[in-house]
Amino acid sequence: DEEKRLVFVLRGATDPASLRDRALFLTMLLGGLRVGSAVKLRVEDVDLEQGELFLRHFKGGRTERVVIGTTLIGELAGYLRGTGLVEGPLFPGNHGAELSTRHVHRRLSHWLARAGIKRALSPHSLRHTCATRLYERTGDPFLVKEALHHRSLTSTLRYVRVDRERLRAALA
Repeated sequence: DEEKRLVFVLRGATDPASLRDRALFLTMLLGGLRVGSAVKLRVEDVDLEQGELFLRHFKGGRTERVVIGTTLIGELAGYLRGTGLVEGPLFPGNHGAELSTRHVHRRLSHWLARAGIKRALSPHSLRHTCATRLYERTGDPFLVKEALHHRSLTSTLRYVRVDRERLRAALA
């Protein structure tokens, strides 16, 4: 319910900063990105034809290619068309510089309040929501591990929940 409310208010974005926020938060929510990786994304890192984002700044100093789905591809295509950005930070702040992670926290708080969400949530909670939703949809912890680029399956197991109906069906 909270995810739906947040997405609903983001879809009402009209001014440039709000449109940027919408694209940023949907990228984190639908792509499972960490805030540090998201703010470092550059326009050149977006490959909509392949459906991938190239993360130059990934946890542990690694680089990664992240697969994105058709919904996010459409969102980013519309965002890029609307902004006319062709290079530089994908989600620019004032004067074209990349956003700070602290500013992203403040902007998310703003959107959560607009959505009527009272709980204090962090940008990282968008990544958790992505992982939880992916696991619920697929039931495959290995797919979640790959989507989030966890090094260990142990990191992914926090999203695993046993569905009682699925258990019943498997035991039938």
